[in-house]
Amino acid sequence: MRYLGIGRHGATNFVAGTQERRLSFEGQEDLRSLSRQLKSIVGDDVVVITSDQTHAMQSGRILANELKAELRHFFELSSRDTSIPVNVPRALELIRSFDKNGAVTIETHAEYCNELPCHFVTDDMKGREFLNRTIQKGCMLFFDFELKIIRYLECESQQAR
Repeated sequence: MRYLGIGRHGATNFVAGTQERRLSFEGQEDLRSLSRQLKSIVGDDVVVITSDQTHAMQSGRILANELKAELRHFFELSSRDTSIPVNVPRALELIRSFDKNGAVTIETHAEYCNELPCHFVTDDMKGREFLNRTIQKGCMLFFDFELKIIRYLECESQQAR
């Protein structure tokens, strides 16, 4: 793969009377903003992978629709049960299974956004300072392996702050 984006799902609201979270209007707009940025970079051969939680799937669906990309959901990228540690080896295996695609974007949760980036950086990459930055909701850490750069793609709500 040439590109990898590790993104955090958009801002959410709880569904009344449940533990389920759905994307808020702001979260949806942030993902549309992010997808416009990605569309100008990644081209056509894109796959979007997400956890199986509603708000991550909604985030991935927006990206996939805008990018005309394949969308896949995996329970292994979920962070529902905080007593179970994130499964980084399995997440890496999933990501690498899409190596034939030109671009892979992941819409997941803070736990994975904190753990995954260090597994893809190389010493000769520019933008390594972004590895110390927390990926905010609706934003993405973006790797270009051909140009050897890392970029932080901010959504509109983060740019306004």
